[in-house]
Amino acid sequence: MIGGPSPPAIDSVEPAEGPSTGGTLVVVRGQNFTADSAVTMGGRPLADSVVVGPTEIQGATPAGKRGRADVVVASPAGRATLEGGFAFFDPYLRGNVNGDASRDISDAIWLLNWLFIGGPPPPCGDVARINPDLREDLSDAVFLLDFLFKGGPAPSPDDSRCY
Repeated sequence: MIGGPSPPAIDSVEPAEGPSTGGTLVVVRGQNFTADSAVTMGGRPLADSVVVGPTEIQGATPAGKRGRADVVVASPAGRATLEGGFAFFDPYLRGNVNGDASRDISDAIWLLNWLFIGGPPPPCGDVARINPDLREDLSDAVFLLDFLFKGGPAPSPDDSRCY
């Protein structure tokens, strides 16, 4: 072959997002993948990586830092980078304003402290948007306290993704 094998190219990553804890099964699609092609996300290798063929690699995402991560396929013929090709998010329980993995009175206090006294912010706005109006205000703390102590409706949706 004149000029040698062609370098890899990346078209897409499906799905394009997953939790920062890793373990999301993904398919990297592109061209010129070979048996010795390796994939990294945010500089970490894809776990259990399998080159299905010249246009597809499958594997599980590594743990990653919240935000967009570059996806790189490297082979002896070269490297391809899909900048920001995968987004890691931190999963939170809506209403878990202090980020301690549970909803309790300390979350309402944290929210009020942040809103009115300049305390530390929640890990992301989504966790503080507790009631259906999806704004961060006093009514969110009241909604959470009603849920915790009077059997009111649960925050909905129950999960939040912080990018």
